[in-house]
Amino acid sequence: MTATVDDLQAAWIAFQKAQAEALEAFARASESLAVAQARASESLAAAQALASGVAAAQAQAAAPAADDGDEVLTRDEVAQRLRITKRALDALVMRRCNPIPSHLVGRRRVFIWNDVIHWLRSNDNAVNR
Repeated sequence: MTATVDDLQAAWIAFQKAQAEALEAFARASESLAVAQARASESLAAAQALASGVAAAQAQAAAPAADDGDEVLTRDEVAQRLRITKRALDALVMRRCNPIPSHLVGRRRVFIWNDVIHWLRSNDNAVNR
């Protein structure tokens, strides 16, 4: 089987046509990839902005408000803020004379921070009695 010049030329033309189609497909794929990368970058930026907004909202929600003296706190939170043990706080609650102000909500004891501050200021020397 011998190939003629016409057969070789036809094969060469078919090869060049296939090569051109492959290059076009590669160019389309590259363009699609660039579009996908741009969209992914935009999505990442939006996700990062959302995450930072959520983190800021969580930090704001977790931080006590500077002017909110009527904040309701748990036993653990009051003990931590006063830098005393929970047992010492319990002793202040159970005192017969001038106990630290607290409220029972169901079975939980809670404190209004403004009341605690007022109690501290009015009993600055009476705490250790």
